[in-house]
Amino acid sequence: HFKISGRYVPIITDGGMRTGGDICKALASGADAVMIGSAFARAKEVPGKGYHRGMATSE
Repeated sequence: HFKISGRYVPIITDGGMRTGGDICKALASGADAVMIGSAFARAKEVPGKGYHRGMATSE
C-alpha cells in the first residue's frame, strides 16, 4: 500500500497469539503491534473465573 499511495498503514494483529513465539512470528512478519487481550483476561489479577468467552456471549 505504501509503495502505491505513499501512505503508511500500521498493521495490528489480533487473535491466536498463545505464546511468545507467536508474537515474535507476527512481528517478524511485519506487524507493527500485537494484541494479546486473552493473556490479560486470564491473568490472576483480573476479577472473574480466569477465562474469557468473548464480548458477544452472555457467559
